[in-house]
Amino acid sequence: METRQVVINNQLISYRESGSDGPPVIFLHGWRSDSSVWTSVFNPLSTHHFSLYALDLPGFGGSPTPPPSFTVGDYANLVADFIIKLNRGPVTVVGHSFGGRVAIKLAASRPELLSRLVLVDAAGLRLPSLSRTVLEKIAKIVKPLFRLPGLSRLRPLIYEILGAEDYVATPSLESVFKNIINEDLSVFLPQIKTPTLLIWGDNDRVTPIEWARDMETAIKNARLVVLRSAGHFSFLDQPHAFSEELLNFLK
Repeated sequence: METRQVVINNQLISYRESGSDGPPVIFLHGWRSDSSVWTSVFNPLSTHHFSLYALDLPGFGGSPTPPPSFTVGDYANLVADFIIKLNRGPVTVVGHSFGGRVAIKLAASRPELLSRLVLVDAAGLRLPSLSRTVLEKIAKIVKPLFRLPGLSRLRPLIYEILGAEDYVATPSLESVFKNIINEDLSVFLPQIKTPTLLIWGDNDRVTPIEWARDMETAIKNARLVVLRSAGHFSFLDQPHAFSEELLNFLK
């Protein structure tokens, strides 16, 4: 894989490129990740005559932090402009977790740019209001305790227990993170007309399998594949099965 850089909308974007002049496939990583996470997927795909691109979304890898006002829509617009800059026609977009959020918004708003959509353990749906309210109240109670001597080091562990470790792990993206998780993308799912493959780990505890079934129902041309003994990073837990399903869909 070759690492390259491009400026899009005054934002420096780092990305990895591999493969031939075949049909383009763009990979979008999850939160706290970067383009390198797709290395194990690039290797088997590169022998099948595809042009492969994996972006470092702004704030991750080699791409600088975006403005605090950045939203899912801004990320989607940036990917859209990257596709246009490639000048390669409609592309396949593969989005994992947070990258799935971006892919959902992109597919709904710019369908002419996509030939296929692959959502891998994708985020985008919100917790039920009751669960969200409980977590917010617990966070308010716990936060003052971090000021006590000796307890600040427990902060990452407590946030992990609360399911909010992404928030504390990316302080420079605090405002962006809030913008993203506060948007429920379920309203955009019925707008997606692009043929869609959903790939999910049966043991995913971050974006539960119920979300995958909801997305399969809401997206008209969607099909769900569940990878056994796989978690939130299903493509890393079951790389062979993932690559096989992806290749079949691309062909």
